[in-house]
Amino acid sequence: MNRMIIAAGVAILIVTASFAKDQHLERNKALVRRVFTDILSQGKFEVASEIFAKDFVNHGTTKDIGLDQDQANNHGWRAAFPDLEIIVDRKLKRVTL
Repeated sequence: MNRMIIAAGVAILIVTASFAKDQHLERNKALVRRVFTDILSQGKFEVASEIFAKDFVNHGTTKDIGLDQDQANNHGWRAAFPDLEIIVDRKLKRVTL
């Protein structure tokens, strides 16, 4: 009887942890989508403070830049391509390491 109670408790913990992990993953995906839809496609640069941390660093191929420089680059893209629209439609497979 005690084994059944322990097994049920462990199962509940595993399901709860898995559910929380899935919610966290979906919340992160929604934030990434907002970068493409709100900032890059619609030019709503004011939402960057809602999406990015204050100490955000974009690790580029040649140098690292902070949020101000990253948003300046995004302003440049919007100025060069005012009708830019990015649609996120690819679903990546989930990889667990």
